[in-house]
Amino acid sequence: MTRLTSTSTVFPTSSMIEWSEFTIRNTLDTANEEIIANRELSAKAVSRLLQTYTFKMHTEKGVIGYSTNDSDEKYPYGITEADAFSDWIIAIKGKEKSLKNILPKEFYVTQAQYDALVIFFITTGQINKVQTITGIYDVRDEILAKNWETVASMIINDKRDFALNQQAGTIMILGDYGYLNSRVFLRNQGIQRLRRKYSFIINGYNKRQAEHSYYRETQKFLPNMSEMRQREVASLYKTDSYTT
Repeated sequence: MTRLTSTSTVFPTSSMIEWSEFTIRNTLDTANEEIIANRELSAKAVSRLLQTYTFKMHTEKGVIGYSTNDSDEKYPYGITEADAFSDWIIAIKGKEKSLKNILPKEFYVTQAQYDALVIFFITTGQINKVQTITGIYDVRDEILAKNWETVASMIINDKRDFALNQQAGTIMILGDYGYLNSRVFLRNQGIQRLRRKYSFIINGYNKRQAEHSYYRETQKFLPNMSEMRQREVASLYKTDSYTT
């Protein structure tokens, strides 16, 4: 029997967070309002979002880098972390612009409120409703009314990408972005991940990507590469003859 989930405008008080019991981590992010048109996603919010991705140095399930589509196999020489991040941030900025377009132009928010709304929008594709284990609730009116403690509690309870939505709610009220790994860490994590996986890559296209990506990032060869492949990789890197 299919369980039906109802839509309600009344968010249960039992799910509300007692925000006064927590300590604000950053008053600069939580206290100063600015018109939304002038807001940009903060570096901390960008980093928080990036943590949810893995830097892939060869195509896996149609994706290379952080989120670059390679279903048509247009990246025969792999991708660098810098290019992967560039593709990713362009997509993020596109979604950020979409959020600005659906909120009033004269809407004022703090940096933390703005970051949290962008993260929630990226996670769910909208800011109209939250989906919790108890039901679906309207959140847009609460946003427009600036009932931020209610909005944050609602976002925290949204079950779509639960961990990231919990972080978004915490950012909104407390300015707490959590522990953030640097891009250097994510890059190095991707490099070590490839070293572990390389000997198990069978597909020729993926293997070539791996070899070139690794050399472009480290100027070193992957273990157990043939001398012929090493010459090809080094020659292409030296002449910078990549098509992507």
